[in-house]
Order: sequence, then C-alpha cells, then structure tokens
Amino acid sequence: MTLTVDGEERQRDRTSSMIWGTGDLLAYADARTSLHSGDLFFTGTTAGVGHETGAYLQPGQQVTVTVEGIGTLTNTVGPRPATAGRHAGGKAGG
Repeated sequence: MTLTVDGEERQRDRTSSMIWGTGDLLAYADARTSLHSGDLFFTGTTAGVGHETGAYLQPGQQVTVTVEGIGTLTNTVGPRPATAGRHAGGKAGG
C-alpha cells in the first residue's frame, strides 16, 4: 500500500510486513465481537507517519492511499473544528 500527501509519497509498505497478519487480526476481532459485511477494520500504520518526521497534515492537503488489488481512496484534510479545546458542554476552559 502507498500513501501520498499532495502527490508526495509518505508511506509504502506491504501488509505482509505487519507483525500480525490481516487474517489473524480479523480472527481475533471476530472472536470478541460480531463483524458484518461493510465493516471497516483499521490495523494501524507503517513507517513514515507525521509524528516521526514532524510533517503533520494541514487543512487543504490531499491524502491518497492505494491498496494493491483493492483500489484508491483520496480525501482532502478539512479545517480544524471550531470547537477544538472546548468541553462537550460547549464551554471553554475548566
């Protein structure tokens, strides 16, 4: 799978290099909860994430992930929510 940000490749790896295989992860989850057709299953990330490089995503950037044999998904990073730093009740501070 590959991940690009504004066309710049940030990640490239294969699921075969994961510590636990996809089948093992799904079996583990399926033993603990019901999985249904259409469920999304996130496995974590490979090397190259922003935390390692200091290159964090910014509003307006285009993120594209391609998984061989599955397809490509592109999203544009949106603005930070106006409520960032606020508590659930809508009041800022403590």
